[in-house]
Amino acid sequence: MEIKLYLKILLRWWWLVAIPALVIGAVGLITYHRPPVTYGTTVRFSASLPPTLSAAPGADPNYYSWLTSEYIVGGLSDWIKTGAFAQAVSDELAAQGKTIPAPAVQGALASDYVRSQLVLFVNSGSPDDAAAIANAANATNTANAAATQTRAAAATATAAVPVIQFSPLQYSVNESAGTVALTVTMSQPVNSSNVTVDYTLSDLSTTGDVACGGVTDYVNTSGSIIITAGATSRTINVTVCDDGATESSADEQFQAALSLPASPCSLPCSPAPILGPNVTATVTIADSAPPSVAFSNSSYTIAEGNSGTSAATITVDLSRAYANTTTIVLGFTTSDGGASCPGNPATAGSDYVAVTGTLTFSPGEISKTFDVTVNGDVLVESDECLTMTLNTVSGTVSIPTPASELIILNDD
Repeated sequence: MEIKLYLKILLRWWWLVAIPALVIGAVGLITYHRPPVTYGTTVRFSASLPPTLSAAPGADPNYYSWLTSEYIVGGLSDWIKTGAFAQAVSDELAAQGKTIPAPAVQGALASDYVRSQLVLFVNSGSPDDAAAIANAANATNTANAAATQTRAAAATATAAVPVIQFSPLQYSVNESAGTVALTVTMSQPVNSSNVTVDYTLSDLSTTGDVACGGVTDYVNTSGSIIITAGATSRTINVTVCDDGATESSADEQFQAALSLPASPCSLPCSPAPILGPNVTATVTIADSAPPSVAFSNSSYTIAEGNSGTSAATITVDLSRAYANTTTIVLGFTTSDGGASCPGNPATAGSDYVAVTGTLTFSPGEISKTFDVTVNGDVLVESDECLTMTLNTVSGTVSIPTPASELIILNDD
């Protein structure tokens, strides 16, 4: 019943629905303008670089060629979107005798790129203009690609692969330094992984061994260093033996050489580091003269005292410490008399206690002491002297002035 009622109402008032639709349709017909015809063309532009890293261990030349193409095409796509490119195309058209302003050129161009292919879309109301813009844009891209390719090739060849080598290649060290640090550099960091570098040492005009001693000039041990993630250098520290001996030749040399293990990275890294041309370094060891030894003073004094004993502390110094290897043992003795007290020698047993002993200088030590005991008395007498003398027991050392005096001052 209700449906019949609705149909009756619709049939009676249908014109209320139809009139708005008829008005809208009439207005549309009156105001309609046919859109202008647009002509479009598409230009595809590809770029590549011949492989340049085929000799690099572990390098995939196809990968680097593709990567370089991506650099080039990506750069050109960005360039096409600029007003500078539109102006360059406009200038190219002008050179061909056709005038299209740069804003009109820029409005006609769009670009995209995928998988090393640059796609250039040109749309224009004139088929001649569309073709001319496409040809001029292609010519401009071709001219600009050379500069983009050069930058991309440089980035691929030098920045993409970390190169490991020595820097510098020549080192000079005095044997008294005890060690020499050889610097290994990597051209760019590997941020994702530590890098292991192996090294070996070999004699040139030196004698290397596993430890200093005898005729050994340096400690010859092979090993590895680790350049940590993000770092670009590490040092190899080599022990130089400070023997103090006069060598048969003025200077001695040894050599260090770098190599890489099969898997230098602790974690996957791409591209893997490679060795550069400078993988061998030479170290020259300059001979050091042996140190000299002397008393700290040419003479010492001590008050005699009226009773008991007192001790005079005597200091003996090396001019420099041995860096490693060599231990110096000196002997010392006392004897009655001295140049400062002619006719009044101190007498061992009554005026002082005679002493004989040794002083041992280990590597790194430069000063030692010993004591001379003086006996006090109440006798009125002149000052008395005794002499202390050094001699070499073992080790290489010079003693330019082996003696010093101890003057016992009378205080009665």
